[in-house]
Amino acid sequence: MKKLTFVLAFFACISLAQAGGETTLTLSDGSVIRGEVVGFENGAYVVETGAMGTVRVDREKVEVIRRGGPAPAAAPAGGAAGLNGAAGPADVAEMIRRNQAAMGTAMGLKNDPAFQKVLEDPELMRAVQEGDMATLLSDERFMNLLSHPAVKQIESQLENPAP
Repeated sequence: MKKLTFVLAFFACISLAQAGGETTLTLSDGSVIRGEVVGFENGAYVVETGAMGTVRVDREKVEVIRRGGPAPAAAPAGGAAGLNGAAGPADVAEMIRRNQAAMGTAMGLKNDPAFQKVLEDPELMRAVQEGDMATLLSDERFMNLLSHPAVKQIESQLENPAP
């Protein structure tokens, strides 16, 4: 079940980048940037904003990233405890967002054909968003993702973060 939680969290990150729409980034200095995250390059989010145009925000400066309205003041716990310390998909998703290597690997997967098939299926994406385990566990495409080499790589990057 830990692997399933991990893949749900991974899809939360990918759908954030894939779906577009307004995202709110709260920075470590308390400032807030609102716009559409259009990429993740060289350790920085690329954000299209209405007021400032395209901006790059270093990953280290981002405390919280959230789709939609304002972000909460504090980031969820997780990071240092590794995957075993994560309570659920939201904690794992935040761990992926905070880990530059894992986020880079995850963003690279949004064009992977196996992941695209799931991302393009509205019923499966609904199941991911709602945590509908019965639907996910019965879908062969989704279950095959659990053993995808990149998913294993992201798990390793979270368990053994680079200094």
